[in-house]
Amino acid sequence: MLRFSWLLLLLPILGITIGEILTWLIDKWNQIVDVISNWYFHVKNVATEWYSHVRDVAYYWYNAVSKVVNDWYTKIRDVCNDWYNHVSTVVVSWFGTISYYVNNWWGQAVSLFSTWWNNIRDVVSNWYSHIKDVVSTLYDYIIDVCSDWYYKVRDVVVSWYNHIRDVAVNWWDRIVKLVQDWYAAISKYIQDWWSHAVDVFTNWWDHISDVVSGWYNHIRDVVLDWYGSISKVVNDWWAALNNFIQNLYNTLAYYVSSLHPSVDRFVQDYFPGLVNFFDNPVDWLVGIIQGVAWSFGEWFLATLMGGINYTPPPPPASWGGGGAAPPGGPPPPPGSGLIGWPCAAHNLSGYDYTPPTHYGIDLGTPGGSPIWASGGGVVVAAVYQETGYGHRVDLQHNDGFWTRYGHMSTLYVVAGQNVGPGQTIGLANSTGNSSGNHLHFEVKRDGSYVNPWSVLPPP
Repeated sequence: MLRFSWLLLLLPILGITIGEILTWLIDKWNQIVDVISNWYFHVKNVATEWYSHVRDVAYYWYNAVSKVVNDWYTKIRDVCNDWYNHVSTVVVSWFGTISYYVNNWWGQAVSLFSTWWNNIRDVVSNWYSHIKDVVSTLYDYIIDVCSDWYYKVRDVVVSWYNHIRDVAVNWWDRIVKLVQDWYAAISKYIQDWWSHAVDVFTNWWDHISDVVSGWYNHIRDVVLDWYGSISKVVNDWWAALNNFIQNLYNTLAYYVSSLHPSVDRFVQDYFPGLVNFFDNPVDWLVGIIQGVAWSFGEWFLATLMGGINYTPPPPPASWGGGGAAPPGGPPPPPGSGLIGWPCAAHNLSGYDYTPPTHYGIDLGTPGGSPIWASGGGVVVAAVYQETGYGHRVDLQHNDGFWTRYGHMSTLYVVAGQNVGPGQTIGLANSTGNSSGNHLHFEVKRDGSYVNPWSVLPPP
């Protein structure tokens, strides 16, 4: 702003007035307007001339192309009409000829097919009648043969079963009598010698007591070590023999059951008893000998330490001797019956429900007797443990209960199988860590152990 003020002060000095400047600017503006107007009209005229020229050329080409297109359209239409008429004539002629031949061939084909169909139908009917007669004859023959084999096999199995049962009973009676005679003789012999030993060695009692106690502990440890080693060897050999017998039984049962439907029922009634007779006889005999030996040892030590008024404990109920009173006091009150009995025996033959050392009850069921599912559910385990439960089955019931069945000989179910209430799942025995035939039975409810007596029906 200051600069322009100095410029305005210089204008009078230069002799130039503001009016002259404005006049000069207006002249220049008019000149510019004239030049722009001239150029505008010139461009407008040129554009108008070019527009007219292009329009005329376009009209000319449009008319020329339209005429050519119309001429070609007319020619093509005429040619197409001629070809259409010609093709229509040819097609109609060929259609008539083809229809004639097709009708003739169709009639011949229908006649030929009918003839072939009748021939094939007669042949098939004849072959069907012939095959039906042959199959009926073979079926009758197979039924007769299977029936004969069924009765023969049944007679042989029954004869062997009766023979083996008689032999087992005789041997059992002999063993029991032998053990009783030896027990009585040893008892009398020891009592006689004891009377003499008490008189002679009264002054040496303290010394002998210490020596005998030391040797007793040493001998017991040695005997237990040897017994453990021998038991393992015997169990391993017997497990192999038992698997062989079981496989032989399964093979024979499969082939026999395929002969006649009723044979399967017969095998289930008779052959399992034959197999179960041989199941773990070594454990059974060792258990008896072990019980007699321990009873005699306890009697002998008690006699040495306190006189001859000591009475050996009775054998377990699983040996057939009546059994001792159930541990843990008198039997519990009748249960609620929320689950069924797993076996026919309702008496305690071993340990009672005494957690945390023993979470089940031992029911005195005989060897070979059936074990039943206490309720419907799914088999979650069907395994064999060399120690512990032996052959065992675990069931998850539909109502929140879980049950375990231990010390069985033969399992009739597999893991994942659905079972119903009262279904036979195995046979009782003394496999695993057991001293006699019984069923170890455990119960859980909603994941926690419960006393089986409280949920079983009244005995």
